[in-house]
Amino acid sequence: MRASRLIEHVLRGADPASICEGNDKFVQAVEKMAEPVRKSAADGYVRWAHAILEKYTEDVAAKGTSDLRKLYPTNGTMRRDMYLAAQELRSTLSNYLKDTANPSDTSMTVERTTAIRPDVEKVIEVQATRHGQAVAEEFKAKLTSKLAKIIRESEVINIETYGTWDRNTVKIELIDGLKFTVLSQVVSVWPQHARPHHRYPTTFHAISGRGISKQKASQAELENLVKEIKNEGK
Repeated sequence: MRASRLIEHVLRGADPASICEGNDKFVQAVEKMAEPVRKSAADGYVRWAHAILEKYTEDVAAKGTSDLRKLYPTNGTMRRDMYLAAQELRSTLSNYLKDTANPSDTSMTVERTTAIRPDVEKVIEVQATRHGQAVAEEFKAKLTSKLAKIIRESEVINIETYGTWDRNTVKIELIDGLKFTVLSQVVSVWPQHARPHHRYPTTFHAISGRGISKQKASQAELENLVKEIKNEGK
């Protein structure tokens, strides 16, 4: 799923403008956490692309061909996961290679020789920048969607963030006196035969205030607590 479609999906039914309205502290905190996520994802992409090219170079030397169809063959008898992995790797490499064979002859009998593009570092840099931005936007969208109902029902008066790019602790205090801690993580996978993918697990801890004391709560439980407190004040 493309980043823009993913962001639209996770925020469906929750207008970002209404979530953020009057909650500047929350918006600023999310932006602050997203910046190191963006940088780390971009740096990780560069390392991943270089590893893919290193494997390509090793495979060319070992198999004596630079034809991607022969380096990473596909056929109808292969397991589906292996078939898709070979296709994915060929597709990824096509961004970084140039076809040195006769472009007008596409028959299988012709050696489709390839070589690393002379501008490959620039290509990788552009893609890494794009990937880092997409991951940062996914991270913000996922975290915002997790807290959407809570933010809409109350107002953040204090928020503290600390941690690393892949493991953030967020302490939040709401205007109605409820306090809780959010553990927000980024779990990245950089597979050799597929595109990188990321998950953003989020959990809620140390809920206190208004006579409440809980070590841990689900998203739904915390949403209900905030709603109950709001209804008490009506």
